Amino acid sequence: MINGFYAAKSGMRTAQFSLDVTGNNIANANTDGYQARSANFADLIYTRTQGLEVVAGNGVRAVSTSVSNAQNPFLGEGRYSAAIVGEGYYAVQNPAEDAEQEVLYMRASAFALTSDGNATYLVAQGGAYVLDEAGQRIEVQNGDVDAALRRIALLRIPNPGAMTALGGGQFMLTEQAGEAAADETSTMNIGVMAGSNVDMSMEMAHMIVAQRGFQMNARMLQTIDEIEQTASMLNG
Repeated sequence: MINGFYAAKSGMRTAQFSLDVTGNNIANANTDGYQARSANFADLIYTRTQGLEVVAGNGVRAVSTSVSNAQNPFLGEGRYSAAIVGEGYYAVQNPAEDAEQEVLYMRASAFALTSDGNATYLVAQGGAYVLDEAGQRIEVQNGDVDAALRRIALLRIPNPGAMTALGGGQFMLTEQAGEAAADETSTMNIGVMAGSNVDMSMEMAHMIVAQRGFQMNARMLQTIDEIEQTASMLNG
């Protein structure tokens, strides 16, 4: 019977994880360039009863999150804006001192300009310097912002769902996410703002499924506990 406790507990934990992912998607329904996440699960190891052909499961676990490949919608024109068409990211200089990684990755489509000495540079939301293919800051020359936007290097992340979100639309690579490489398929739509690709109707459906899963596992845990109590009383 103890295996039932483990299975019910794991079911509740994974349902909670799914709710957390869904809640984060709903919270970012209006975030510039946000890509919806989905939770991925896997079976725990199975147990074979000695002398029998019965195989018992021990529950489920959350293994990762995946990123939706649906194109972010275009919301209209915006000053100093450029929306990514495709699955690419662009690189920005990590503004944190003594940072673990000097480069972060973003998809937000709103940009701005900042002055440093006699030069003007392109920056992303939050003020991080945008980088070109050579990993250098992009200088805006002769006031031509569109030309500077076209110099933004687009990169492909093998497993973007494994990147660490730092807030403000910035992401940091992890070992599971893989190494960034040049993206030859994605392009920049200059002068266009990008919205979030979160589908609210789909997220509400995911939330209902996760809630029902949590409730069923909680009820199973309660039932197993009552059986254990009854068995203990009979043996006592």
